[in-house]
Amino acid sequence: MHLPITLPPWLSPKGLRDHLIAGAAISAFFFFLGLILHCDFAVPNLFTVGFVGVAHEVGDGDFKSINNGPLNGIVNALAFLPAPIVYILLS
Repeated sequence: MHLPITLPPWLSPKGLRDHLIAGAAISAFFFFLGLILHCDFAVPNLFTVGFVGVAHEVGDGDFKSINNGPLNGIVNALAFLPAPIVYILLS
């Protein structure tokens, strides 16, 4: 996989992909929950996925300097968000 930018050695395309998939899975859950309950969960979904991403990175220790933090944690937490942002744009 060739990326248009050069990633730092501690940031892998596989890791970003995994975070994107997790964000998409959470977004899909809220989308289908919204269909079942006839509600719009678009904006709460964004916040929930964001909080899950931050909590996950805190748990991993990615905000610590020994793990190239805080930038590593910030980038990985942001990798969760494309799916809920698309969800909001399509709502």
